[in-house]
Amino acid sequence: MTENEQLVESMIRSRQADLCAAAGGQVVFREDGSGVTCLLAAIQDPLLSSLGSLDWGDKVVGRAAALLFSLLQARSVFGSTMSTGAQEVLAAAGIPYRCDATIPVILDHSGTMPCPLERAVSGTADPHAAFDVLTRLHAGGPTIQPPPRKETT
Repeated sequence: MTENEQLVESMIRSRQADLCAAAGGQVVFREDGSGVTCLLAAIQDPLLSSLGSLDWGDKVVGRAAALLFSLLQARSVFGSTMSTGAQEVLAAAGIPYRCDATIPVILDHSGTMPCPLERAVSGTADPHAAFDVLTRLHAGGPTIQPPPRKETT
């Protein structure tokens, strides 16, 4: 495990952050908050874009968050709790992941149905399409621009 991976795991496990990223042995992004709102904000952060691929840690990683991590081209992802759908997305994107607990699906606050964000992205494997859907769900917040699509060769 790299120094960055250890750092993000430590930050999440000790509850010093709900979402964080590390590069060069230092935390370069740290936020507290629930849902994917912080992750959507991270996508628009020009500093993070300039740093390239980062190691990320998140308190809860569902399919929606995994699609956004894929969009960010994460180097690795740690989640205290991670859904099997998130693991499938990260594996398909070739992003190494670790977690303390795996659950079938992220549930809503009532604990009776899948989280609305998970339902919203259930039909897509495209990170850009997921970003569009999740941004629309967070309408009324700041205007968020996705990173440019990278050409594959």
